[in-house]
Amino acid sequence: MTVNLLKLPQELLETIVEWADYEDEDQLYPSETLASIRGTCKILERASHRRFLRYFDEKFVDPEDEGDMLILKAISTSPVYAAAVKMIIFIYKGNNINLLKTPPALHEIFTNFVSINHKLSIAFDPFGNIEMSEKIFTRHVTEFMDRILVVAAVSKLDISSILVQARPRDWDISYESLHDPRTFVNDTHPEFPWIAYDEIFVNLHNMLKRNEGGDLSSAIAPELIASYPTIGELSFNYLESSLKMTGMDTYHWNELINWINLLSPEKIEIFECGFDPHDLRQILERTQQENRPLRSLSISTSELFQGRTFDNATPSHIHCLLHSSNTFARELEYCHLESIYGARTTLESPAFDDTSQSRIEFTGKNKIRSLLTQLGAVFPGEDEWEDENEDEDDEDEDDDDEGDEGTHAQGQSRQYDLGPLFEALMAGGRNITFMDL
Repeated sequence: MTVNLLKLPQELLETIVEWADYEDEDQLYPSETLASIRGTCKILERASHRRFLRYFDEKFVDPEDEGDMLILKAISTSPVYAAAVKMIIFIYKGNNINLLKTPPALHEIFTNFVSINHKLSIAFDPFGNIEMSEKIFTRHVTEFMDRILVVAAVSKLDISSILVQARPRDWDISYESLHDPRTFVNDTHPEFPWIAYDEIFVNLHNMLKRNEGGDLSSAIAPELIASYPTIGELSFNYLESSLKMTGMDTYHWNELINWINLLSPEKIEIFECGFDPHDLRQILERTQQENRPLRSLSISTSELFQGRTFDNATPSHIHCLLHSSNTFARELEYCHLESIYGARTTLESPAFDDTSQSRIEFTGKNKIRSLLTQLGAVFPGEDEWEDENEDEDDEDEDDDDEGDEGTHAQGQSRQYDLGPLFEALMAGGRNITFMDL
């Protein structure tokens, strides 16, 4: 029976190996099950090779742990295993780096990766030791990161990105509490109270700008990533001047505000986020002042708020977003707006619904400015809403209840029906199509 199984096609054997190892999916190291399969015979060793390499995608390392360093060194000396490493995650546990021992060991490891021309990401977890959370300060974390990155630069390691993980327990629980009232958040005893997450990125930002065009620039990563486990991330690519937000909310933006205020993106992508249009406005003002105007803006499946904390965020108006974009993004060459929620919209009827012709995806500076101006009238601001409500109240005194309901329904339809707007634009000879300009 065993011999017959070994004659199965390679793809099927690999599937069997993955199924057998599935129970150990969260293991950081190869499981005993996988080790037993690999040691059975050459055929099963080949069949389990791809599964085995999966454990090398992300390597968690405490640089002051001798065992961790020996494992990483062994991996780096094998071209096959080293090529499988996509990210090295350095965990800070509050221990000072041994300057006589750790940097030389890291230099040897990084040099091994350089020898096979391998590019990888460097990540940091500053929150790896909860027992010392009250004793770790921002400067401890930045010194730890600086020393590792200096060794990487001296080794001429090709780094694709630098990622810093946020503390998962604080943010994951807080995020869940917004969607599940049963979740309890204890704000009186936050973990790692002396670590300012955004100051870590300010330090990295200054390092990148300081080395821009210098001898170390080839070894410094072009992209910084703030990662919130299970939630999303915010990243900025310094070569492309591109800011991306995925799965974030206004309070994440607030925690990173000091870093964000240093950025001047030419391209912004926001997906499945909650944010305050006034924060976006500040970025656009800065890009205009520095003569590096925004060229591309894409916002989809996102919600607009006023405020950046858990208890004071309220819905913001679509008009605020459109006004900021039209005022400070005059050089926009690409604009994509889709499924955006805010004041006066609902989950069932968002602005720029992707299921209708209301989705916006246009190119061309003049066309975009004209379109945003027209949309500003379709989605009035808060003051205009108040004026309209007062007018409706005056009409209510003269009309009966049935007439009032009809007037209100027509008003809502007129304000959010973008069909006539597009018809007018195309009739005016602007030659606008919906998805391809």
